[in-house]
Amino acid sequence: MICEKLKIFYDVTLLISGRNFSAANLLFRLICEIKLKLQSWLTSNVEVIVDIASRMIDKFDEYWSEMNGLLAISSMLDPRNKLDCMDFYLKEIYKGEATREIEKIT
Repeated sequence: MICEKLKIFYDVTLLISGRNFSAANLLFRLICEIKLKLQSWLTSNVEVIVDIASRMIDKFDEYWSEMNGLLAISSMLDPRNKLDCMDFYLKEIYKGEATREIEKIT
């Protein structure tokens, strides 16, 4: 069960490390997916999963608070994403606080 949960880290690592060019525009989306997965693990019926997720979120948030703006900007500069990608993920992650985060980045 824990291996299934950690598969997203394996997949993201393969995607990023297998590139010969900058993937900064992809990184925002991938990091947001990891954040959303971690948040969803908090509702697990398995106490070990909830405990692991809680600790991982604490550690993740230390870096996320410093990096999310930079990653969002690189995502916005990708013509395929523009503001849509940032809006979508920040609304999913921050819920009611999303507007403040979006304004801060833009």
